[in-house]
Amino acid sequence: GQRTSARFHLADRARQVASLQVADMTRPWPYGNAAFDLVLSCFALEQLPDWNAFEFALREASRVLRPGGRFVLASGSQ
Repeated sequence: GQRTSARFHLADRARQVASLQVADMTRPWPYGNAAFDLVLSCFALEQLPDWNAFEFALREASRVLRPGGRFVLASGSQ
């Protein structure tokens, strides 16, 4: 059914993840230019210490995105 199809699709996408890496968003990201189709940030940018760090992280996200790539930001309110 539909639920099985959704699970299959999710499992297929998960297999495409080559690796995960933890990095400091306030320092240069350990990825080359235009390396990704998607940058996803969930509740991380608002944890940065100041506006300069926030702007730096946005610049790095832009740098690692391929042309036409997407930046998805999930943020909560405090």
